[in-house]
This record gives sequence, C-alpha cells and structure tokens, in this order.
Amino acid sequence: MYRFIVVFALLMPSLSLAVTYDSKIKQLQVEGVGDAYNTVHLTLDITGSPCSSTNDADRFAIVNNAQQSAAIAAVMVDKTIKIMPTGNCNSGNIEEINFIMLKP
Repeated sequence: MYRFIVVFALLMPSLSLAVTYDSKIKQLQVEGVGDAYNTVHLTLDITGSPCSSTNDADRFAIVNNAQQSAAIAAVMVDKTIKIMPTGNCNSGNIEEINFIMLKP
C-alpha cells in the first residue's frame, strides 16, 4: 500500500499538467531542430504556460524532427493541430512540445 501511495504522489503533479491546445498555426519559425527559437506560433491566445515567452508570443518550441514535420504538414494543408506541452521551458523561455497531432 505504501508503494502505491508513493507512486501515485509522484505521478499526480504530471497528471495535472496534461493541458492540450487545439489551434491553427499562425506561423512557423524554423531555426533548426534543437534550437531554442525553432517554434510554432498558434492563433490561440496562450496565457497558462510557465514560460513567459510562450505566453507573450503564443508559441511553443519544436524539439524533434517528427514535430517539425507534423507542423509543416499542418501548415501546408491548413489543418488544426492539438499540442501538448511538457511544462519545461527551454533556454529561450519557450515551453517545449511533448506532441503535435493533426486533427481530422
């Protein structure tokens, strides 16, 4: 029972951070995968991020090639995306993306 409580207590904060955003992409800033300013700017007003630069510019940091490809595809076909951020701020104080999903 003690182990269950400890595991649940450790997982509880991460469960509360499972915020997602559904939006169209306003613009992409492509600096290269791994660059702090390789970002996707949304048409949605972001206010709840722990990273001030995400809140100020409504953007999230792309962290890998799969996310970059999904973002480019969404722009090309004008699709709405779902983004789940990680809660981590990069060196540019921009929240990193956990996943990008193209919506039907």
